[in-house]
Order: sequence, then C-alpha cells, then structure tokens
Amino acid sequence: VSALYAVDTVIPQVGDTIEIVEPLTLAQKLKIGGNCNVFLDGVSLGNGGDHDVQIATGSKLWASGCAITGGLDALQAGAVELTGCACFGALRAEGDGSGGSSRLDVRGCHTRGITVRPGGVAVVSDVVTSSEVVVEGGGSLSIASGFVFSDAPASTALYLGTAARLDAPGALNGRGAVGGAAGRVIAGPGSLFTYSAKPNITGTGAELGANKTTATFASLPIAGGTSGAYIVAR
Repeated sequence: VSALYAVDTVIPQVGDTIEIVEPLTLAQKLKIGGNCNVFLDGVSLGNGGDHDVQIATGSKLWASGCAITGGLDALQAGAVELTGCACFGALRAEGDGSGGSSRLDVRGCHTRGITVRPGGVAVVSDVVTSSEVVVEGGGSLSIASGFVFSDAPASTALYLGTAARLDAPGALNGRGAVGGAAGRVIAGPGSLFTYSAKPNITGTGAELGANKTTATFASLPIAGGTSGAYIVAR
C-alpha cells in the first residue's frame, strides 16, 4: 500500500511507504515582466535552454523547492531568491547582458554554475555547483554563511574578473577541480577576495593564479602584487 501525504497534514508512521512524485511542470519557458512579484513553490521550470527563466526590470522571483532545468537570468534591476532548489542550468545576475544592477540570493541549492555580470550582486550560502563560479569585472559575490562547494568542475572552480569582489564569511571548498596552469581559483587584476577560512579545493593543476603567477592555498594571504589582486583574511 502506498500512502500519499500532503505536507503538514499527516505524520508518516513506521511501515508506511512514501511515494515522491515529480513536481508539476509550470512552464518550459518563463519570462516575468517588469515590476512583478512572483512566488513559486515545488514546481518545475525550463526545458534545458540556456535562458529559459528570465526576471525583468524591477521584478522579483521567490522560489523554494523548485526544479529549474534551464538557465535563469536576473535581468537589469531584477532580483531572484532561491531556497532549496535544484538548478540544472546556470544562474546569472545578468543585468542587461553587459552588466548592471541585478541580484541573486541562493540558499541550500544545487546548480550547474553561477555568473555575476559587472555591477551585479550575488549572496549565496550552502550551495553545490558542478561548474565554475564566475564574478566578472565589477561584480560582487558574498558567501554569507555555510559553504560553496564546487563538485568536480571541468575547469576553474572560481574566477574573479578585473576589480571583482568576493567576501567569504562562509567557506569555499571543492573536489576534483581541473584548474590547469592558471589555477583552481583565479583572481584578476585589482580583484579582492576576503576569506574567513582559506579555500580548500582539491584537483589537478595549480591551486590559485593571481598577479601573473601561480601559488598554493597554503601561501595565502596574497597582498597586492604586479596586478593588484588581493586574497586576504577578513
């Protein structure tokens, strides 16, 4: 006998069989217009396209327990808050595509990757990624608490562009990252990475690249240098 339970209505008992059903597919493509507030819980979005879900100017999307198959973009002055979601595409603080005001808040999620365009902001905690986290020039990322864990990405785990910022009260960890000659963590000219705990990302190649050279996590902190990249304790 299978028992189907609605949340908060029935307490499962010893010997019960619980059936987990697929979430309802709300839309294969979702484009939220300007100045809207949208709340979603336990639905499926996207069909695998790179820009399936887009949140436009002045709008905000709150999503919890959702499965997002395609990519998700917070566009110019748009904001997205995700809690406990499975994201099989990339999450972007996209702005107008070249940068601009947009915001991502991601908590307790699994995602393919995170990209913060110039002028965008991302705040994350307890996130697992299967591809790299990129903060482009002038973008800002905060690991507010908990961790970001890069799970066997095929390239650099973290890339900071020119004058990008990353503040990490939480931990940056990972396994199996293929950093290559440049490093598993790359800090571009003028970038600033402040950490409470040194990164711990296993894999092949150099551990980090900054100021036109490579180094190990054990060599941190790095203060300035030929290109003015800083990786220092908070």
